[in-house]
Amino acid sequence: MALFDRGRVVVIGGGIVGPATALALHKAGFAAEVYEARGPEESEVGAWLTVAPNGIAALRAIDVADAFATRAIPTDGITFRNGHGKVIGTIDQLRAGENMALAAKRSTLHDVLRTELAARGIAISYQKRLERIEETPEGVRAWFEDGDSAAADLLIACDGFRSRTRGLLFPNLPAPVFTGVLGCGGFAFPQPALPVTGRTEMIFGHKGFWGSLATPNGETWWFDSFPWPNEPKPGELAARSDVDWLRLLREVHAGDPAPVGPILASAAGPITAWPMYDSPALTTWSRGRVCLAGDAAHAMPPYAGQGASMALEDAVTLARCLRDMPAPEAAFAAFERLRRPRITAVLKEVARNGGDRAPSSQIALKLRDAFMPLFLRLGQRRMAEIVGARIDWDQRVA
Repeated sequence: MALFDRGRVVVIGGGIVGPATALALHKAGFAAEVYEARGPEESEVGAWLTVAPNGIAALRAIDVADAFATRAIPTDGITFRNGHGKVIGTIDQLRAGENMALAAKRSTLHDVLRTELAARGIAISYQKRLERIEETPEGVRAWFEDGDSAAADLLIACDGFRSRTRGLLFPNLPAPVFTGVLGCGGFAFPQPALPVTGRTEMIFGHKGFWGSLATPNGETWWFDSFPWPNEPKPGELAARSDVDWLRLLREVHAGDPAPVGPILASAAGPITAWPMYDSPALTTWSRGRVCLAGDAAHAMPPYAGQGASMALEDAVTLARCLRDMPAPEAAFAAFERLRRPRITAVLKEVARNGGDRAPSSQIALKLRDAFMPLFLRLGQRRMAEIVGARIDWDQRVA
């Protein structure tokens, strides 16, 4: 029996990994409470995501996989096309059993997790922006900008790649570096509706990279990424109207093949944009009674399709470690020992996949198109071990 069974845990961050961590801690016997800096609607930013089979297994470990599956869409895989519409590679995914991947709006996963928080009596407080952390021999206290505070035995930080908690723990750590790439996404109802194939269509466009998925209700979910000259200032992206974004996106994707044109022609908003960053590597994810998880510990760019799944695995693994180890320092050390090899493997795939998606010369374009099937096969083999892994909730952490 762990020393901190039935202890109180403050979880900072109400996105995906924070609620998932609170649910896992609750299942492990802890009293968890979630604190989110933004309001309930603001914290649902984002377009859509795919939860890989390993992420679905993590949801199953905290007993919410079925609730998510009823509101998500099974996917078969990905088809890649070049800027002329030619298929240059595929990634195939089974739609059944343990190999199933599910796509959903990010807000849907948020809602599923928050519904489960309420069902299990786990409180989530909004507009609680962390200001400072006070550690004592008996525990830890989180202070918020509105003057409120919360005392607990432990604090788990799930507050994203711009983690306020990480900055408080490691004040000399370099800030995340803007990559020069902007992500953007939204939803549309093309007329006529696009055929539902269960596959994500990804296109290496002339000036940007595109992805979209047609859903059974006639709606199409889309995202893209394209170069952006300077790091956006606070509020700069949010200040642009949906009309401005659509005007820019239609320029970026002018000349790109279907279904890009029909989707952008029917898109109206809301459109969400986000800058992409490289975050500094951490030598440790914890200090004292405070531990980082998800993007706060290891920011996961989207180029391997594992961001949500790795965060969900973090949540389950950290709760298991706290359940089974005799002290928080030992639990946090076990968490890092178990998670770092997987995170490192995925980040290597991110580095391989996140290079120049718009080669500048015709020779480079032809080489990319010719070798893409080989690159995808090799990548799929490397990812098979990651995607195929399953966390056993009942197995004791040694």
